[in-house]
Amino acid sequence: MATRNLYELPDVAASLLTAVAAQDKKLLFAAVKELLVSEVDPTPYLVLGWLLSPPSPYVSKACYNAYSTKSLDSLLCAVASIASYELLKVPEPAPPPTEQPTRARATWALPWSKAQNARFQQAVTYALKTKNYKHAGYLMSALGPTEQKTVLVEQKINTTLFETTASPNLLQRYVEHAYAALTYEGPAPSYTKTILPLQGRTFSIPEKAYATWHIQPKPATRLVGLPLHILDADVTQFWKTQIEKYRVSRKENEFQFPDDASLEEFYETNFPNDIPDEWSSAERAKSHSSKQISTIDNPWLTCFAAIR
Repeated sequence: MATRNLYELPDVAASLLTAVAAQDKKLLFAAVKELLVSEVDPTPYLVLGWLLSPPSPYVSKACYNAYSTKSLDSLLCAVASIASYELLKVPEPAPPPTEQPTRARATWALPWSKAQNARFQQAVTYALKTKNYKHAGYLMSALGPTEQKTVLVEQKINTTLFETTASPNLLQRYVEHAYAALTYEGPAPSYTKTILPLQGRTFSIPEKAYATWHIQPKPATRLVGLPLHILDADVTQFWKTQIEKYRVSRKENEFQFPDDASLEEFYETNFPNDIPDEWSSAERAKSHSSKQISTIDNPWLTCFAAIR
């Protein structure tokens, strides 16, 4: 999964998430830039970094607005403003509401009795009215994704994410952030563009990124000799485009080109300074560490694996 500058795509994605959690803006911008120049959409990784953070009305509102309007610049800025955090445990779901009678009337179509539906709707509505978004989110965890979506539609909350992910835990995190955003009062958060014009191999993959997201670094030998792995089927769109444009193929351990002009233009465009075989060990280690990394427990690992 080679990126434009011969990082590995999962490693860059893990670095982005690590940067969000550590509030490392320099690494965050560099990882996003690497994805963009590799023609990979960073939005799913930015959204995951946002949802894994604790809900906060202002930041949740900023991220929610950017996500809803599909503004990458705004989403990057909003995510960059998230305070540092540690990954949370996956919480236990709330129990269903009691059958205790109530005078309230239910308008939400939920899989319980009329009394339970009414009591649940009353409890969620009251929690939001009193800005207790954490409790409202906890109450909603008693529902499955389909029923959660039903309620959010009633509340005029964006439900696009419910159609693009199969992780109930991640959807629950979205509900919590959406409710935090719903309770925010004040001027609408706004940001200016911040995607910096970075070029080249500008960062190293942090050990914590490998450890947190259970990634073992690819061997540095991958960058010895010609970078033939850019011909792999799972490379990023950037290399697929370059291979097609210059009609590159492989013969044993060599690149094959239709003519000398294509060969020269390919190297001048993609490796203007030198090929990886001429890089220093320190340069290769930025993306292909020789260390064995000890992984750590991570309850959100399946969410990362789903978007890699």
